[in-house]
Amino acid sequence: MTELLEQAIAQLKTLPANDQDAIALARKSLMNPEERIIADYLRPILAPVKRFKRSDLSALDTPAPIKARMSLKQALQQQGEKATAEKEELFLELLEVFDALEFFLNYIEENPDPNPKFFKRLPKSLGTIQKKLLNILERRQVQPIEFQDTKPDYSVCQVVDREEREDIEEQTITKVVRQGFRVEDKVLRPIEVITSKKTQS
Repeated sequence: MTELLEQAIAQLKTLPANDQDAIALARKSLMNPEERIIADYLRPILAPVKRFKRSDLSALDTPAPIKARMSLKQALQQQGEKATAEKEELFLELLEVFDALEFFLNYIEENPDPNPKFFKRLPKSLGTIQKKLLNILERRQVQPIEFQDTKPDYSVCQVVDREEREDIEEQTITKVVRQGFRVEDKVLRPIEVITSKKTQS
């Protein structure tokens, strides 16, 4: 039955356009509801959907060049402003230390024969300045290297001189010349030490 109907429709397609429209309506009336929904709503948009699926959408993953340049420029500007602010903060803190040292120098210059109490308080005053400097360094993750051994640890120590000593074992640290510092886990400056050696015979 369906085959005969299809043959009849094929013959009717040869009729003029107005007659063909009537045939299309008649054919649609014979469809079940699901087929009619597909014919009325889905089939007209099927071709654009297929073209969309075949489209190259990779360009959507690439940001617009101008926008990317603007974002990079802003990031660099913010980074520069942050670095400048950090440097200015460091300079202001160092200037406080400079002011303290300048006070002592001016006092000595203006008082060639200072009061003995001045010299008595001097070690404490200089210790306060040293503590101020250490605090400035500590806020920037720079800390003194803690080292208590009597023999040099060459991962944090540098031997700058040797002195002859018969009363102690060779390679014993006899003096710390300069304190060492580290930045987090990195040695910024090693501890400079003098070690002992035996007298050459």
